[in-house]
Amino acid sequence: IATIPVGQRPQGLAIDAAGHLAYVANQASDTVSVIDTVTHAVVATIPVGAEPQDVAVDPMTHTAYVANHTSDTVSIIDTTTRNVTGTIATRSGPYALAIDPQAHLLYVTEMNSRIAIIDTTTHEVARRKRIGVPVDVAADTVAHTAYATSQAEDRLGGIDSTSYGKIANIKVGSAPYGVALDPKAHRAYVTNYPDNTVSVVDTAIRKQIGTITVGESPTGVAVDPDKGRLYVVNSRNNTVTVINTITSTVTTTIRVGLTPEGVEVDPSTHLAYVTNAAGDTVSVLRLR
Repeated sequence: IATIPVGQRPQGLAIDAAGHLAYVANQASDTVSVIDTVTHAVVATIPVGAEPQDVAVDPMTHTAYVANHTSDTVSIIDTTTRNVTGTIATRSGPYALAIDPQAHLLYVTEMNSRIAIIDTTTHEVARRKRIGVPVDVAADTVAHTAYATSQAEDRLGGIDSTSYGKIANIKVGSAPYGVALDPKAHRAYVTNYPDNTVSVVDTAIRKQIGTITVGESPTGVAVDPDKGRLYVVNSRNNTVTVINTITSTVTTTIRVGLTPEGVEVDPSTHLAYVTNAAGDTVSVLRLR
């Protein structure tokens, strides 16, 4: 329903449903674009570190976190003033972020085969857990666990938010990339980049229970639990595959911009937002 120009080479994004805002990491501009999700206009551009890759929002503290891949830092943004208020030092190329607001934890994937677990009350690294070349991470805010894709091992690793212990090491497809969780249904969805598939994982029994064929080179993935929909970005096809999560069948394929990378769903409006890395835009999708 809309195409929004943002900065150069947009990657990950995060939705603040209560604030009616979306935050987009612009990798080649070293900025974050702030989008009003009512008007679909960019209302602010915030300078951050070098090559920002992903964003996570803590609605309880009005804070956004940005993974700066080349700076080896996470920028802290006050979403009320839209100013950077500090940075957190990480290691070896922070890439993806996930937040558990109630547990006060931020998960950061690092290219040194680690997940950094940051206490959001102190902004200190509480623990690091080894997961082989983690790419994406998602937090289960019901069970207070987190799951990260490990490309080197073709696995989905699970971490307990309380003990920081590793609770799962689940075999999925080849070179898994993105992960999205549906906590109430006990499901994880993993994009397998070279396989052109999505693995369906039962997080209760911690096992892959199915695969779904999608488009070419799937990257980002997002779930809308209330509508029973899964959105999968196919980076080489310039499309998004929409899947019925009840039947695990493809319902439609939507063309978006050039080289789509990330996708998130606004739970209040059920609109999906897709970053188009080569198009420097965000596509907004609405399904009937």
